[in-house]
Amino acid sequence: MKWGKEQNVHVEKEETKKANQLKVLIVEDNDFNIVPIKTTLSRNQIGFEIAKNGVMAVERYQRSIREGFIYGVVLMDLEMPLMDGYEATIEIRKVEKAQSKHSTYICGLSAYRDKGLFAIFAY
Repeated sequence: MKWGKEQNVHVEKEETKKANQLKVLIVEDNDFNIVPIKTTLSRNQIGFEIAKNGVMAVERYQRSIREGFIYGVVLMDLEMPLMDGYEATIEIRKVEKAQSKHSTYICGLSAYRDKGLFAIFAY
């Protein structure tokens, strides 16, 4: 293995590739609903993190800003314990505004099992 400029270029390219890689925040309290999302993202080599409620989602979002990256998209369940998806979205928008960050695409998801409905919204 050569040490020198060629290796440094390779390392820099790898670091840039990792920094530009899409990462998704999955916010869902039901493991059954997480499985197909994880499977789809993994098959497409898209990185993701999971938060089980709105409070965890806001905390992970704040941490991502501290660590220097922003999620490319947030998939947000609407009905969760502690803090629902609506409240979590509002809190994430407050964090973005306070940090002068661009708005991350937040896609709200909800399955109304008793009525056989599936809802989606974007904010």
